[in-house]
Amino acid sequence: MESAENVNKSMLRYWSDVSLVGGTDGCIRVLVIIMPVISCIIYADSIEEEVREGVLRNIAVRTDVRKYLRMKTIVIFIANFLTTLIPLLINFLMCRITFPDFHYDNKYGYLPYTSISDNSGYYLGNMAIIKGTEYTFLITLNICVFSGILGIAAYAAFLNFKGKEHEIVAGLYSAYILAILITSFTGHSEWSIQSYCITDGIGNISCQFVLIMILLILSVFFIEIGIRKVNDDLEVFSDR
Repeated sequence: MESAENVNKSMLRYWSDVSLVGGTDGCIRVLVIIMPVISCIIYADSIEEEVREGVLRNIAVRTDVRKYLRMKTIVIFIANFLTTLIPLLINFLMCRITFPDFHYDNKYGYLPYTSISDNSGYYLGNMAIIKGTEYTFLITLNICVFSGILGIAAYAAFLNFKGKEHEIVAGLYSAYILAILITSFTGHSEWSIQSYCITDGIGNISCQFVLIMILLILSVFFIEIGIRKVNDDLEVFSDR
């Protein structure tokens, strides 16, 4: 039977090791909080410039502008995904290279995990105990995926509300923070994006999948509406 001291140190070990890339969890949390703003400026707002400078009119002469705008959705997702992934991977590698190991098998000198610590209420909590590195990569992947989804959500807003860049960024960020607060205060954190991008989030894979699908379906729906508006505006302009 394990001593109380070992159990306490094991819990400390858990909270230390699941801090993303072992010590920079605070920075990651800031990234997650401002993620909607970052997603707005990673290519999602380029449609504003294309409309303002007449680039879309030139594109419409050469190809189907609707196809171009739909392909742009994929590009925005990939651009946000990779722009978020690369610095997180570099950060992860730098931490692994530079953080020393003392005693046992972790840099804090805590004892090995105990077998009675139950973290099943947290998103993949038990996986964090068993396979810390794989867990870190999954959280990193989640951040990148949701960054891409927020990027195409911002793109949908830019398509439908042209000429209102600042309002769109402020509105998307406000909705994001409001969703976090509402889900937190109502005890339904599993429906918050933040829960799947931090190391002590409450959630499960089923809710995560449903949340991703809802966000994707809504984003694509409003993108299609925006594409029709842009296409109609171009047709009106060409008839003049």
